[in-house]
Amino acid sequence: MAQVLLSWAWGKVQNPENPDLLGIAHPTNKHLDTFAYIPCPQTSRRSTDLLSCGNVFLYFIYKVIHLLSRDNLQNEAFDGTERNMALKETMYRLAIGSLVWGATLTAGSLAAQELPEPAPEGANTIEEQPTPSLDLGAPKVLEESDSLLSFGGGERLMAQGDEALAAEDYDLASDKFQAARQVFNQLSNFYQQLSGTFSGINSRLADQQRRNALRSSQLRDQATYKLALVHKAQGQPELSLPLLVQVIRSQNPTSPLGQAAHEQLVYLGLLDSEISEIPLPSEGAPSNLLSIPGGEQLMADSDDAVGQGDYPRAKEKLQQARQVFNQLSNFHQQLADSFAGIRPEIARDQRDKARASAELRDRATYQLALVHRAQEQPELSVPLLIQIVRSQNPTSGLGRQAYQQLVELGFVDPR
Repeated sequence: MAQVLLSWAWGKVQNPENPDLLGIAHPTNKHLDTFAYIPCPQTSRRSTDLLSCGNVFLYFIYKVIHLLSRDNLQNEAFDGTERNMALKETMYRLAIGSLVWGATLTAGSLAAQELPEPAPEGANTIEEQPTPSLDLGAPKVLEESDSLLSFGGGERLMAQGDEALAAEDYDLASDKFQAARQVFNQLSNFYQQLSGTFSGINSRLADQQRRNALRSSQLRDQATYKLALVHKAQGQPELSLPLLVQVIRSQNPTSPLGQAAHEQLVYLGLLDSEISEIPLPSEGAPSNLLSIPGGEQLMADSDDAVGQGDYPRAKEKLQQARQVFNQLSNFHQQLADSFAGIRPEIARDQRDKARASAELRDRATYQLALVHRAQEQPELSVPLLIQIVRSQNPTSGLGRQAYQQLVELGFVDPR
């Protein structure tokens, strides 16, 4: 910095008319305010005054050097003589002094920018009020006994259902087991969703929620099995079968609960006793509407109604038979998938029964389409006939008959 100031001063000595290297213009009038000084954006009045004083001081240095050298160095350069050495030393002292002075002015300018303007007398000042803290306290963790949607709540419902079943209050037992089944099913879904959410983020929480989901599903299947027993005790095996199939699908067929459900399905006639190697009780399988014999009986009842010209009753029986065979086909197919790789002989038997049930469903559908046609309702016959063609091979006997009916109804062109 001192070297810069020295070079600037010597330039002014050599040529007084040269512009100021540090941004200080040669004064052309008597007012110091006309000096051009170093720009300082967004400065206060105080910092501007300090910079103006700095410009005056630098110009004072220039005037001193100029007066000292005007008589002796006007046409000379520094040549190493004693006079020149003394003059150079003087110029260095002035340069160092100006550097210290300039630093002082800069610090004062920055401090002036940071200092806030004093508030006028009598002005109202707003004191900052402390923000009140909202103490909510520790979160309250509910006990399981306080919440129905919990393991404790579901197990309490199960216990109440067991008491009602022991007292042969089947209606109350059915309600309690159904409620417990719903609670555990919701818990299983919620815990499974949480496990998927925390997967890859927090493995500990993900594993914990997965274990809770497995525990919930196990308790749900237990409630489902007990509900199936209640329906069986009420003489409603058609309500027990869907629940027992759900237990087999959820549980491994070789697990204790899966084996218990397997035995109940044998007792109800959905699984073959010989193939399953499970003996039937002495009283045999109970009569069950949700079975192939039950569906065939419904079709026989519809034939009697048609012979009597009672088409509304015939349609009702055929609709029921169609629904029975459709459910049986789904149940047998699901059981075939569950036993595949575990008991191949059971899987093959269930697959054959699924195809047989589907064939009977399509026959009931065809007869229902004929009843609609006899009532001059072709708009109800066409959708049923198309379902048969899609389900059966169009080259099969039932498929050709359904297509022929579509031709006779004018829905398709035989050419």
